[in-house]
Amino acid sequence: MDQLADFLATLRDRPVAPADTPSELRMLLGGNRMLPAEGADPATVLAEATRLVLEHSTFNGHPRFFGYITSSAAPLGALADLLASTVNPNVDAWALSPVATEIERQTIRWIAELLGFPGECGGLLVSGGNMANTVCAFEALEFKCHGT
Repeated sequence: MDQLADFLATLRDRPVAPADTPSELRMLLGGNRMLPAEGADPATVLAEATRLVLEHSTFNGHPRFFGYITSSAAPLGALADLLASTVNPNVDAWALSPVATEIERQTIRWIAELLGFPGECGGLLVSGGNMANTVCAFEALEFKCHGT
């Protein structure tokens, strides 16, 4: 956590993107070595992964990054993501994660309200644009075939 806080505090002083080549990064990751026969100490793996990611990434949350409209999470969002990853809620059914399911329902109601839709309309949160397009295509097909 301290390393990540230090990273965020010094982000503007870092280069936006590394000057690494794909082959250089592959070598940093061990080249084309085979799958290890045994695991490694988790603390060592985490420390090495943290170092590699913080030293060899393009930082789309950097103040001088203008390539895309996305940005890295705000610190509060990163902590919320840590909380969600720790609990790993499964919202496939209410019983699997009651509060996460209700948070999703409330979020959908708020989005509907912001867009001027009726509060009783439904929806769901999905993992990204491709999944959103797939869900919409299936819903359109369902409506076309069955009118529901």
